[in-house]
Amino acid sequence: MTGVLRGPFFYTTTGKKTPNMRFLLLPLFLLSFTSWAQDDALSLRLEKIRLQYNLPSLSGAILKDGAISRIGATGVREIGKDTKVTINDKYHLGSATKSMTATLAAIIIEEGKLKWKATLSELFPELVIHEAYKDVTFDMLLSHRSGMFRGIPQYEEIKQAMESAPGVIEKRSIVSAHLLLKSPEFKPDTKDSYSNVAYVVAAHVLERITKRSWEELITDKIFSKLSMNSCGFGPLGNIDEATPSAPVAHISKLGTLTPIFTDNSPIWGPAGRVHCNLVDWSKYLQAHLDGANGKDNLLKSASFIPLQTIFPTSEMSYTAGGWFKVKRDWANGTAFVHNGTNLANYAKVWLVPEMKAALMVVTNMGGDEKFTGNDPVLDKTAEAVEDATAVLIDELRSSL
Repeated sequence: MTGVLRGPFFYTTTGKKTPNMRFLLLPLFLLSFTSWAQDDALSLRLEKIRLQYNLPSLSGAILKDGAISRIGATGVREIGKDTKVTINDKYHLGSATKSMTATLAAIIIEEGKLKWKATLSELFPELVIHEAYKDVTFDMLLSHRSGMFRGIPQYEEIKQAMESAPGVIEKRSIVSAHLLLKSPEFKPDTKDSYSNVAYVVAAHVLERITKRSWEELITDKIFSKLSMNSCGFGPLGNIDEATPSAPVAHISKLGTLTPIFTDNSPIWGPAGRVHCNLVDWSKYLQAHLDGANGKDNLLKSASFIPLQTIFPTSEMSYTAGGWFKVKRDWANGTAFVHNGTNLANYAKVWLVPEMKAALMVVTNMGGDEKFTGNDPVLDKTAEAVEDATAVLIDELRSSL
């Protein structure tokens, strides 16, 4: 399951397919992470959904006023084994990673090493770039307005070079040079083009500037600064483990849930390869809630503005911060949302600044083994996550 040409993270805020979307500053605001406990009532509500949709596991949490107020987990880490999930388990976040990559970019920008409106011709001066890409700006990459393909066009042309490249930085360099030479799928900034590879190019810009890999940068500048100690990259679990150490990804194979132990290639990390537990994820989300409410956390509050502002020409209300920005009555106004899937896991997150809250739902279930453009199993997984999100919304509203 390499996902190189499939583009694995194309789901809308409702979990349904659309043509273009399928597939620190100190002191930091520290979360209270000694007060949470398994919430049996919430877990019971999640368990009903898990059973209804035949998921291996389903977990969710509510962040409110700087602390985890509700957290529940139900199900097993791996089908066929009885090791139950816990509230401390790591889950794959899929495209929820995009917000982290954009925030990392904002950190580099705040350090004075990059500008939001730097053009690709300025950022890659030594490359031969297709004329259509020369004036594409860095923030257009993050806002899905670059016109780039979802995946890598004509990948076979660089396959041998990719296989012989010594490391992930070199591989992202090859991908970036290859992509920028090709004509875009769409004329830049004329329509939304949800693109995983645009995030790979954006991350490589950061790598070129700092001479460090995206993995090193995000670990140093986000995970370590926020004490997100459970965070890592790629698949969870190990096929040789008798007792699963984490929730293993699952697909439906001929109608039977089947664990898998692979993920998309590491080059796709900036677009959707982070995993972590819900408590650590909430520390990152709290930084964005603080930023939305005018407080410094990880970044100066002003640096969150471009991350949380809809790109001027966006048709899908997407920000350069890797968020869909929407209005919801239940949120008392503005909210930010994103789904994530590598086709074998699924995650969803809501930021609700007016309520100083965030909602997180995760499951270690994806779709059908064929990974077609019409995947009813993945649709059902998305529907289950949507139902679980509705439970969290109800719990949040009832607590007010």
